[in-house]
Amino acid sequence: MNDPIEFLAERLRLAEQRGVPCAPLRQGGGPPDLTVKQAYAIQERNIARRIQPERRVELLGRKVGLTSRAVQRQLGVQQPDFGTLLSDMEVREGGELHASELIQPRAEAEVAFVLERDLRTDRHRPDISTSDVIRATAYVLPAIEVIDSRIANWDITFEDTVADNASSARFVLGTRPVRLGDIPDLRLAGCALRKNGRVVSSGAGVACLDHPAHAVAWLANALAGFGTYLKEGQIVLSGALGPVTPLAAGDDLHAEIAHLGSVRLRCS
Repeated sequence: MNDPIEFLAERLRLAEQRGVPCAPLRQGGGPPDLTVKQAYAIQERNIARRIQPERRVELLGRKVGLTSRAVQRQLGVQQPDFGTLLSDMEVREGGELHASELIQPRAEAEVAFVLERDLRTDRHRPDISTSDVIRATAYVLPAIEVIDSRIANWDITFEDTVADNASSARFVLGTRPVRLGDIPDLRLAGCALRKNGRVVSSGAGVACLDHPAHAVAWLANALAGFGTYLKEGQIVLSGALGPVTPLAAGDDLHAEIAHLGSVRLRCS
């Protein structure tokens, strides 16, 4: 195994292409002591392949994962992770997601931030604050993220999900922009996710690192450690507001977030 990064990146690529999950990265020939730095390098390797010019795939933004304290405890970590949103991952609002494209999908409701200016650290601003995020946000939207693990049975460690693009697969955004100043308190905004008409998940903004804007600030500071930053016009999925729900062909999802409105996705 001359290049463990390429070896494991290819394992994840083939799992996604074939629709057949692979073994956890710590098994099947992978290094048993995979580091978080190596995991992000695997993610970056696969993202770089997907945004080659001939593929006409663009980088749209980022997602924050593991914003739930309960899930962090489950994986034995004390921090979120992040992944990359690409144009071929977006499903139009009210559109259809083909279940055959995914392996073991789950869905969650989130707040999406759309930026009107860059969020980057420099010598004058070594750390991005929540206030910086609020000032840099053009508007927010309700969103549904479809997560999917290319690793069998969701048998993942923190490093597994990081390498697997933070388990991200698809996302859909609402179509009615809302300015943050028009929301009384995003932390207290309640959320209900319905599947086939029945509420299967509920929560509020406080479930996402105590406030969704905190998650965006964490992301901006984390990206600085990788020599990059959040840019004007980019989308940030800030993290789940409630528990995830399994997704299968025939399911109709409808997420509603107080003050933000609703967003819908059908799985065909």
